[in-house]
Amino acid sequence: ERSGKSGSLSKALVHGVWAFIHLFFLKRGILDGWPGFVIALGNFEGTFYKYAKLAERKAKWRYPPQQMGG
Repeated sequence: ERSGKSGSLSKALVHGVWAFIHLFFLKRGILDGWPGFVIALGNFEGTFYKYAKLAERKAKWRYPPQQMGG
């Protein structure tokens, strides 16, 4: 956020997919088999959440109002 990056959910998805491809294919995590896949998937998830959280802060999302009664 401090670096001036902007965030959106589409950017979150693109960066997450790129993080997975980078780690699994370009860094040859595919050679590790299942553990390499799980690590790349975890990297996808962390990157996606990082950009999604940035998008949430930039958009100033709020919780929906609570309804009384029931």
